Amino acid sequence: MVWGYLSVPPFGFIYQGSDAADNATVESEKARLAYVATHLRARDPAEVPQEPGVCLDVGFIADDTGKFQEIFGIGLRFPELPDASFSISTNKDAQQGDSFDARRAEARRAALMVPELATAFAKIKTLREGKRKVQQGDGSEALFSRPVGSAPGHWHEFQFEYAGKRFDHRNPSWDAALFTGVHRDQAGSVPSSLSDEEAIALWDRLMLSVRLRVADR
Repeated sequence: MVWGYLSVPPFGFIYQGSDAADNATVESEKARLAYVATHLRARDPAEVPQEPGVCLDVGFIADDTGKFQEIFGIGLRFPELPDASFSISTNKDAQQGDSFDARRAEARRAALMVPELATAFAKIKTLREGKRKVQQGDGSEALFSRPVGSAPGHWHEFQFEYAGKRFDHRNPSWDAALFTGVHRDQAGSVPSSLSDEEAIALWDRLMLSVRLRVADR
């Protein structure tokens, strides 16, 4: 594995290369490191570059080849709803595995084969499930209301997934999630402050606000 230490005043960056399992060689990794080193510059966190490339926390790699994997995630908390959290993540080069719908169906089938899991599964209320279009593509969502252990009350787990198209920078895969009943970063630790209807209304409002910014190349 090749490691690189790049000085780009006023910052420094560490480059960790791939290993042999990824079919990388020392020569290919040195070439990749040299490319990064010659295309890397410092960036103020508030700057939004206009040219194609990959943003780092305080840096930017100018690149219009689309060969770099870009993974991005963000989480939001709400002062007026301290037990709710919303997050979005995206991965441009994600592998296309089983669909969101297929994974849910398999989890349901597996749970029904184990009595203890089947009992717990029966207590989960499905509020909404199926296809949902957000901006450029059709994704899938599943909205659940779950019991808080043996205590009274419930909490929510809402999930959305858009598969995207691998290596297509205009169609990256991305997913979103909303949890309620969050305490100390653990969903379902406390009863939700929102009813099922209020949680769905919050989810729909947040999802309608999502905008994917895709630069032309």
